[in-house]
Amino acid sequence: MRKPVRMIYDRHEDISATTKRHPAIVRYRSGVKRDGTLVARTWSW
Repeated sequence: MRKPVRMIYDRHEDISATTKRHPAIVRYRSGVKRDGTLVARTWSW
């Protein structure tokens, strides 16, 4: 599909994933089978 999405973390998720609560752009790609099974994932900051 190659469509951009916006993900908004709650406070707990944000603090556990980063050190500060600042906006960031993250390149995130997933490989998914037709049945919805996740088969690959990669991201970069």
